[in-house]
Amino acid sequence: MTKRFWFYLAVLIIVAGLGGWLVASNRQIENERVRLERESQQIRQAALDRYLQQQTDGRKLVRLAQLFNETQPDFVKPVVLRAYELDPNSRDIVLLASHYLPAAKERLRFVDPLFEDSN
Repeated sequence: MTKRFWFYLAVLIIVAGLGGWLVASNRQIENERVRLERESQQIRQAALDRYLQQQTDGRKLVRLAQLFNETQPDFVKPVVLRAYELDPNSRDIVLLASHYLPAAKERLRFVDPLFEDSN
């Protein structure tokens, strides 16, 4: 075998090794990013749960649900359900909660008799 063959073989092995190292490094970074996002989501969820337990005003929670609808849609449901627990007689809160709870949908007929469900 010629020297040129061994040179090209060595270059091919080095390039393949560097490519594999790059792929492994990128995969490790992506896994770390996903893990950090998951931990951050859990921390935010725990903070929201603590806030919801302390909150006693359903109207504030409705406004919070409106804000979360634009930024973090997955937090809307627990906020609306807590608002429904606090004030089940408010037409607006019952209307929001009827999307998540069948019992709230039934309650909506009593709270707002003029409401017609399009479904």
